[in-house]
Amino acid sequence: MLSLPKTSNITHQQTQGVFISLQDWQHFVLEYQNFQKINNMRTGLKDAFQEVKDIQAGKKAYTTMNDFLNEY
Repeated sequence: MLSLPKTSNITHQQTQGVFISLQDWQHFVLEYQNFQKINNMRTGLKDAFQEVKDIQAGKKAYTTMNDFLNEY
């Protein structure tokens, strides 16, 4: 779980920037990269399930495994 880092704000009428430690930044970047991987996988699965539904409904053509393997 991502804990909130200690921050320092740069203010001039409204917050314009935030300072965090390098260690907190590196942790944030790692967590964000993991989030992106999970989100990409989720999107790919969602698209794949939609494609299966479209094939089953006859809205999209499909290729059998034998045809796919024989293409290459």
